[in-house]
Amino acid sequence: MKYLQIFSFCFASCGLVVSQFYDGPSEAPLANTPDTPYGVDWQTYFRVNETHTEVSDLPQIYAGSVSVNRTGHVNNTLFFIGFEKETGSLTAGDGERGDQPWMIYIAGGPGSAASGLPYGATGPVILRPGRSSPRFSSNQYAWNKLVDIFYVDQPVGVGYSTVSPTGYIKDEDQMGEDFVNFLRNLVLIFPSLKSRPLYLLGESYGGVFVPYISKAIFGQTSSPVNLSKIIIGEGAVGSIGTYTQYPSLGIMQTYPQLVDFDPGTYEYFVEQYNLCGYNMTLQYPASSPYPPMRNPYTTTAQCKRSTGWETGISSYRLLNGFLAVHEHLSRRNTVMIGGTRLTRRQGSQLPHLVPIGRINPEWECEIMQQLIIHATTTLSPWKEHLNITTALAIINAVFDSIQDRDLGDVSSYFNDPSVRAAYHAPDKVWRDYIQYPFDSRNCASTSRPASDPSIEPITFLSDLANKVPIVFFAGAGDANVGHRSTELVIQNFTFGGIRGFTMRPSTPFSDSDGNFAGIVHSERNVTYALFKDAGHIVAFFKPNAMYTFLKEFVLGTNQTGYLAPGTSSVVGGVHTEYLKGILTGYEAYTGSAITQGTYTWPSSLWNAWGSYMATRTAADVPAATLPGDASPMKIEHFHINAFTTEAFKGNPAAVVPLTSVDVFESDELLQKLAAEFNMPATAFYLRLADQPLIQIKWFSASKRIPICGHGTLAASHVIFQSGWEGNSIEYDGGPAGRLVAQRDSDNSITLDFPACNLVGLKDAGKMLREGVDLDAALKQALPADAQFQVVGRGDRGGYVDMLVVELQEGYPLSQMKYNPQPLQILAPEIRGLTFTTRSTGDSNFHVHSRCMYSEPIGEDFVTGSAHCMIGPYWFAKLGLEPGVDVLKAAQVSSRGGSMDVIWKKEEMRCLIRSKALTLGKGEWDVDM
Repeated sequence: MKYLQIFSFCFASCGLVVSQFYDGPSEAPLANTPDTPYGVDWQTYFRVNETHTEVSDLPQIYAGSVSVNRTGHVNNTLFFIGFEKETGSLTAGDGERGDQPWMIYIAGGPGSAASGLPYGATGPVILRPGRSSPRFSSNQYAWNKLVDIFYVDQPVGVGYSTVSPTGYIKDEDQMGEDFVNFLRNLVLIFPSLKSRPLYLLGESYGGVFVPYISKAIFGQTSSPVNLSKIIIGEGAVGSIGTYTQYPSLGIMQTYPQLVDFDPGTYEYFVEQYNLCGYNMTLQYPASSPYPPMRNPYTTTAQCKRSTGWETGISSYRLLNGFLAVHEHLSRRNTVMIGGTRLTRRQGSQLPHLVPIGRINPEWECEIMQQLIIHATTTLSPWKEHLNITTALAIINAVFDSIQDRDLGDVSSYFNDPSVRAAYHAPDKVWRDYIQYPFDSRNCASTSRPASDPSIEPITFLSDLANKVPIVFFAGAGDANVGHRSTELVIQNFTFGGIRGFTMRPSTPFSDSDGNFAGIVHSERNVTYALFKDAGHIVAFFKPNAMYTFLKEFVLGTNQTGYLAPGTSSVVGGVHTEYLKGILTGYEAYTGSAITQGTYTWPSSLWNAWGSYMATRTAADVPAATLPGDASPMKIEHFHINAFTTEAFKGNPAAVVPLTSVDVFESDELLQKLAAEFNMPATAFYLRLADQPLIQIKWFSASKRIPICGHGTLAASHVIFQSGWEGNSIEYDGGPAGRLVAQRDSDNSITLDFPACNLVGLKDAGKMLREGVDLDAALKQALPADAQFQVVGRGDRGGYVDMLVVELQEGYPLSQMKYNPQPLQILAPEIRGLTFTTRSTGDSNFHVHSRCMYSEPIGEDFVTGSAHCMIGPYWFAKLGLEPGVDVLKAAQVSSRGGSMDVIWKKEEMRCLIRSKALTLGKGEWDVDM
């Protein structure tokens, strides 16, 4: 049954784990743009004069590509489609319409195009399901009737947004920087938008994008926009385990049809849920942070599932292949798949499941995926429709069993040459989804979706809540990002001085026709709505209810569900029938291509199920260990001085060996531990008996680090000193790829790290944003006697935001007084500078260096990764032979340290050889 795990790969948003640079085509926006800088004259260019939709009386639409001002990537743009609320509302002048909000809608993925969304559910004209003519119809629930709205394809390379082959974002922080620069240009074109309230909305993986964009906006000295509210729908805000597995029991309780109303099958899933550690009981308010949630998608499991699949394949195509297997099995009794003979089951139904007393080794802890497979292969009405759209439907909307559902072909519309020209779109194939290659790699080894190296937004949501109101919403029938995950996220961050809501959501609200839409709750500038019978992307399933919620609760002032601070009285009342947060779904949609009817289950089944659930101690979720009740977690840690053999020299690092996958995969917890150590770097490593590679992560006191030389040296020192058999360690460095540490005969350690070339050798200043005078800044930062030459910046990976500056030969670098203030203008394009010089008075070393980073790091005492930049440069300049000669390097900071560097030119790797010293070790008992 391992071939069925392709299914879990598609919808858990787990990335592939091959590590190679993306080699896609170069993309460019249209060339026939105005010759002037961005300004109001571009409005005429962006105006869409013909939509080719067969619908008249449409609002004015603007569309096209806008640069993100990424240094060295002039073709990196974001594509937008903007719809006016009323005539002239987008073209208003600077300072006009100051109290009228505008909205940006971004999609998820990562890699989904937002430009297709208005034509599916929320725009003024939508594609009709089926194949009848006309293809389009007017939408009475168009969001532009309420607000000026932009749909933006992002990050760069998604939809009609363009990107250079090496220009894909490396992480969410860079995504945020790109988006801020896009906004700076957009408000030059539409100047009223700068001061008007901006409402930023994202769904699905947009739950990652929106917080990071917000963080980037609030981090600006001069913000380009007035961000006034953020809205997250079915958001992947927490960890993977939180949004893919934790909601599974809530889905079964909402739709017991999925387990055929069978208590034994339900008890099996409850058992697996408990054994896998997903049984978190929500407290209102939460007394303490909830512990890390297990991530079932280990690197090894991801590798096994992704072997043989080409990068960039969409989940639709992968799922189509999986379903083809099912269809084949339905026609023949046996078939060979990947060397394994599969035999068709006999009878119309699989046996009911029963508890087995241990974690199911075949599914491990992929509970939601097993549930969906159980339903789609076993139960009516889904079992008769084993095809791509049905399986997609049951994940995105549990109640949807339409055979060959026609969602409207947005792709053929956008790829029509006349439509492409009308929307001023670039000459590229529009796709609704791509497997996003973070850092221009098809995928690197990581437990985050699509190799996203960034930490979950939940880690900084408390800080964000102090700056802007937050609205969450979810669909009760969404098995992709289930609503329980949103509820756990809300109870796991602090707003208004309290962790989570103080009362459970239970207050009903209605759509514009007075029909029950769901429940809503609001406290201390955080709002949550749960929509009944709605799936992933609520507006597709409940357009009226979503339109009403947007109008009254997001843009309006409807107080239903509001709990005033210091009171216990909720506007609209507390409704006990909804306190469990379960909005039961009684029907399933049926039909061919479009909804033609519903499938209902006998009342006798519902009555029996109700009697069974009444016997459980907690029908909400099974009884669980509450946060804070568990035994303290023991954290062993080492204090290491790297690149030295002297105490209090070199670069200090904390090293933490871990044995728990759950702990290692919780970046939120690791960041808290690193902040507590408050070292230049903390290295966490996980060694598992069944995995050949040791997994490693690095954190500073404030953020995750993409690659860290001294942290890896320190970790290797600890591992070798712990009785490691053999002289070689292989690491899985996540986004950094595979790393190797070799122990030499003198107990020095050689690290095998990726190297880089330096680009922009003659004028790296041109790689910075316009108006930055690099030479002038360096003259102010350095002493008057320092003669310098800007050598360049790294050309790949974690080196692209590092600048190398060479000082005159023999310059006393150790005594150099450095003023970092003038170089703050280089941020965010440049996060650090390496100063280097040829040594003349020190016969032990060829070169000296010092490495300066932006705050809060400041000077890095000894930096292995920096020497993977300057190593190739000095090899060439000094005439050293790659792979043979050794570059002797000293970093002459106040603590000092040294290393040998060997450049393996053909492999583009650097060998960094040095030693480390254990200064101390200890153990913490951490109450979770």
